[in-house]
Amino acid sequence: DHEHGHEHAHDHEHPHEHEHEHEHEHAHGHVHEHDHEHAHEHRNLSDVHAVIDRGDMSEAARALAKRIFRIVAEAEAQAHGKPVDEVHFHEVGAIDSIVDIVAAAVCLDDLGLVDCVVTGLTEGTGTVRCQHGDLPVPVPAVLNIATRHAIPLRIGTAKGEMVTPTGIAIAAAIRTCGALPESFTIERCGIGLGKLDFGLPNLLRSLILTAGAEAEPE
Repeated sequence: DHEHGHEHAHDHEHPHEHEHEHEHEHAHGHVHEHDHEHAHEHRNLSDVHAVIDRGDMSEAARALAKRIFRIVAEAEAQAHGKPVDEVHFHEVGAIDSIVDIVAAAVCLDDLGLVDCVVTGLTEGTGTVRCQHGDLPVPVPAVLNIATRHAIPLRIGTAKGEMVTPTGIAIAAAIRTCGALPESFTIERCGIGLGKLDFGLPNLLRSLILTAGAEAEPE
């Protein structure tokens, strides 16, 4: 939702399972299986930047990808009580997660959107398993990002983690507005589906809008 905006997950929109998520020293498993016991390479923020710098993309997309990772790193640093540069990425630092975040940045840059409305994100309830025990949902990094970037959170009825650090970091990085325009026309609609069964539709819907446009009478 922009002035031809991009609505990132509001109201009923639930971030679908991001297969890039948690990075922590408490590397909690993810919206997917919540059980990443297998080893991932550990990278700090400068390592991630080096990987992004080797990619073939526009400078705007590169800057957005780095901004997303910095938002996550700051949240993890706050959660662990350590400097940003000492945060080690586990899940988010893995190559597949770098690809996910870079792909999001490239796609958003390619759309050429001016503004992005994020009215809020809907989170689940319960706990998520990590190497050092269970963490409450929303996990600390999600709460840190929501607080620092003023992203409204709604707690729904679904059991499980519906908002991940990476997901909310993408929302925070691209958000320019928190409310839809009073009137708009919908240019395009995109829907992404997650694999987890929360007992309700597990989808993320994005709309490209033109603000202030009056619909033609039928």
